[in-house]
Amino acid sequence: MTKLTTTFAIAPMDSTNQVPMLALVLHLNSIVQTRVISQISLINLK
Repeated sequence: MTKLTTTFAIAPMDSTNQVPMLALVLHLNSIVQTRVISQISLINLK
């Protein structure tokens, strides 16, 4: 969680390089998708 926070803090300051922010967004998206998939599979198991 600390690593995520520092990435989020550094990214907006580096306005010329959008790669860190894009990487953060993609990382958050993959986390959300994983959680949704695991919740769906849990529901299917019941």
